[in-house]
Amino acid sequence: MPFDCFLTLDGIDGESTDANHTNAIELLSFSFGATQAVGSSASTGGARSGERVALQDFSITKVLDKASPKIFLNCCNGTHISTVTIDVCRATGSKETYMTYEMEDVLITSYHPSGASGGELPIESVTFNPAKITLTYTVTDHDTGDSSGNASMAEPTCEKCGKQSFESQYLDSAKMILAFCGECGHVVGAIPDYQTLANAVVVNLTRGCRNGTGSKNMGFQVVSGAVIECTLGSAPTALIVTPSNMVDAGSLVAATIEDFESITNIPTFGTCDSTLSACVPATTPWTPGSANVTIGNQAFSHKDSVRSMSTSATQSNRAISISTTLGTDKLLLAGFEGTEALSQLFQFNLEMWSDDDSIDATDIVGKTVTVTMDTDQTSTRYFNGYVSQFSAGIRRDDLREYRAVVVPWLWFLTRTTNCQIFQSMTVPQIVESVFSSFSFSDYTTSGISGSHPELDYVVQYNETAFNFVSRLLEREGIFYYFTHEDGKHTLNLADSTSVFEDGDPSTIEYTYSSGARNHVNRITDWRHHYEYRSGSWASTDYNFVDFPARSTTTPADNLLNSQDTVLSYDSISSYEKFEYPGGFQTTSDGSTYAQTRIQEDELPGHVVFGSSQVHTLATANKFTISGHDCDGEDGQTYVVKSVIHHAYVSAPYRMTTANGGKQGDYHNEFTCIPDGTTYRPPRSTPIPKIYGSQTAVVDGPDGEEIWPDSYGRVKVQFHWDRVGVRDENTSCWIRCSQSMAGKNWGSMFIPRIGQEVVVTFLDGNPDRPLITGLVYNANQMPAYTLPDEKTKSYIKTNSSTGGDGYNEIRFEDLAGSEQIFIHAQRNMDERVGNDMMEQIYNNRHLIVGDDDNSDGGNQYEKIYANKELHVLGDQTEQIEGNLTLTIGNGDDDDGGSVNLYIAADKTEQIAGDNDYTCAGDLQQSIDGDHSLTVGGDRNTKVTGSDSLESEANFQHKASKNVSLDVGSSYYLSAGSDVVIEASSSLTLKVGGNYVVIDSSGVSVVGSMVNLNSGGSAGSTSITSPSTPGSPSEAAQACPTDPTEADDSETGSISAP
Repeated sequence: MPFDCFLTLDGIDGESTDANHTNAIELLSFSFGATQAVGSSASTGGARSGERVALQDFSITKVLDKASPKIFLNCCNGTHISTVTIDVCRATGSKETYMTYEMEDVLITSYHPSGASGGELPIESVTFNPAKITLTYTVTDHDTGDSSGNASMAEPTCEKCGKQSFESQYLDSAKMILAFCGECGHVVGAIPDYQTLANAVVVNLTRGCRNGTGSKNMGFQVVSGAVIECTLGSAPTALIVTPSNMVDAGSLVAATIEDFESITNIPTFGTCDSTLSACVPATTPWTPGSANVTIGNQAFSHKDSVRSMSTSATQSNRAISISTTLGTDKLLLAGFEGTEALSQLFQFNLEMWSDDDSIDATDIVGKTVTVTMDTDQTSTRYFNGYVSQFSAGIRRDDLREYRAVVVPWLWFLTRTTNCQIFQSMTVPQIVESVFSSFSFSDYTTSGISGSHPELDYVVQYNETAFNFVSRLLEREGIFYYFTHEDGKHTLNLADSTSVFEDGDPSTIEYTYSSGARNHVNRITDWRHHYEYRSGSWASTDYNFVDFPARSTTTPADNLLNSQDTVLSYDSISSYEKFEYPGGFQTTSDGSTYAQTRIQEDELPGHVVFGSSQVHTLATANKFTISGHDCDGEDGQTYVVKSVIHHAYVSAPYRMTTANGGKQGDYHNEFTCIPDGTTYRPPRSTPIPKIYGSQTAVVDGPDGEEIWPDSYGRVKVQFHWDRVGVRDENTSCWIRCSQSMAGKNWGSMFIPRIGQEVVVTFLDGNPDRPLITGLVYNANQMPAYTLPDEKTKSYIKTNSSTGGDGYNEIRFEDLAGSEQIFIHAQRNMDERVGNDMMEQIYNNRHLIVGDDDNSDGGNQYEKIYANKELHVLGDQTEQIEGNLTLTIGNGDDDDGGSVNLYIAADKTEQIAGDNDYTCAGDLQQSIDGDHSLTVGGDRNTKVTGSDSLESEANFQHKASKNVSLDVGSSYYLSAGSDVVIEASSSLTLKVGGNYVVIDSSGVSVVGSMVNLNSGGSAGSTSITSPSTPGSPSEAAQACPTDPTEADDSETGSISAP
């Protein structure tokens, strides 16, 4: 019979246009069920015992519609929906609803959309888990649709108080179990204790028995062996049937629990016929522990009275069990679902029950537990871990439900975040260091056989220790998995296929299953998946130490590495994945990483998805499939990549038989990869990024102020680094950005220890810092007070070491006080390759040395060519010491001349002697008078002729004697008169002849005198002039050569 289904979700509309279900959600299908396990002691033809019913999640399928996003969101958020209703209607005729499933307090437990391109509409599978479900069936006429009856699985209501709170209790004195209202104590039924009355078979306690008129049974009844139905009329009646008598317990309707305390000596029960006239003893004993009382949909059984009975809840002989620090059987394991996979944290979700309804979470959260599972291989499998979550749920019967999540010790690394630096370590060494810092030692690195490079600098930055370790392992292609034993689990790190070992069993048979779970230790589903992947992987990076020369190739080619895939799909070589930066500094490392990355990319291209009931299937184990119908599949070996385990048992917790509860259910879903495939974990862990800049403090060794390497790099202490100790090992060497950087040219300001620098990170990668600037702080204040001196701009450095001096270039921009100030703490060298022009519009002051500088104060100049000085005003010079001037006498043969032009007067005053030597001619021209005053003697000696001409008078006066000595002739010629006048006498003498003129007269004496007047000639003295002294010889000037300015070699162009 065709039918339609409509789903109504509180607060979520669908797209139904059905008149009776507007805005509901149309369903394609639904499924729901309850499982009642049968006690393991049941045998063919014998009595069987029922256990606690297990309700499945309500599952529906639907097409994708507008309700889909909200359903998905509710599933993700774990939102509880107050009401969910599913109506089942006839698809034809009047389309009446004949079945309604009404759920309350509903949790959406799964949401699975699926679809195929080019196929039908996408469909969705959704499962619901309700706190309560009511099934209402309305019998309708096929033609008219009139209702003829209904049934409900709702919990009955107490007729006395109206509450829905039924309980049961065992009365030891009466050997009886009572079903009663938990609110008011009103008894609604009673059954004998079949454990003490072994021969009892039938008890029928009925209120409102079926009387053949079709009235519904609103009470409870116990039916076993012979079914007795009450035919005593329609009045409410309760009967206790015995072999010898029948006790009319009609008043039981109003009875309370106390009314049964006095009932004793209940006889053995037997079977009776429908008239209750013949009750014979039972021949088959009743099985204890059955569900004996049913009130509506609530079953009461012998095990419901555990509070008054001595039998303890136990996990003994169960297929699965759990051991905890709480003690044996404190928690009883009902089932679990768990996931384990390569390079993933395992997680097991446990469902448990306990007598103790107030377990303290602090007694189990963070503690280790071990789940034990029988493998049907005559062995036991363990799952060990730590409880990360624990929750207490509802109480059912006399046990409280508990749930827990179990994780590995590695999970604890997700609970901690940090910022720290690792230097000069390999990834395995870093990982071990992290594990050691948390005192974890249950791991092994024996599976790591490859070579992994030492990394200069690696930063954990604002990420969990687990994420940090995971991304490093993923980078290196190192995977991990866990192995379990009783009370312990071990983390195994590996990078090769050599760690994959045969599982037990090593060969697993494949048997196709359409859903039945009865193929123990067999694979029941096998789906081989292939996928088109990339054809190659290429990456490169940059190493400033190995910077390539400019050529026709790009800089990226210097470290470029590429690796082709082993997959061979059509045109696959055309599709390459390229990555920058690749995270390596050498070509050999780049080649290894390229190989790792292509292996990582290939992995999803060949994988198998399957299901099985093999209890021992474990991650990293190998198996060979057998019995597959396809030759290409059969006999192939695979490695288990992941397993999702499902295990539960439905046996009772209180058992008296030796093997009760042993039976359980187990199945799994798994993925595997072909044996020989190199597994590389996907790089799924996010790498932290630092967008923008941070500041840090420059550090170095004690006693140093500046601590660079040959590239001008420095080390810093980041503010978030709690491990560094402010020394030369706080960080890696960090390059410093400069205003210019060329090949042996550019600028260089090296940050000094203690200065605060600005650090940026290339590509946002914390492992790649770069210093881009410096900033002041309260401990490192500017050189000039701000804002008072805000117009000053400067470059000021500090003398090192010691800091007692500085060099500075300062610009003062205050209007009217503009200034450029240059201070050299010691030497200042200038070198100009060509001309240097200098113009000063006001005064220039030059001071060389000072009063306190006893060793300095000198000025040295050397001019290789000409020097010209033009002073438009006066020039005043004072030399407190000596002046030595040499002109010529150098390498230039044409030099040595002095040309001095004085446009006005020249005054020279020499306080001491003046020695003058002229090696050549001395020519003087005086247009005016020449006055010479000699305070002492004047001595003149002319080696050659001495000529003196006066165009006017010539006067020579000596205050004393004048001597004139002529070596040969003496000529005196006067154009007019010659007057020789002596105050005393005048003598003219030639040989022996002479003429004397004195006051007495004139005397002429000669060998022959033409005129002889007598008298005698006077004598004359010989002229003896003094020899002039030789002038002092002037010292030749030898100026000290000035020290040359510091020099440097010429640089080269960066890009020739």
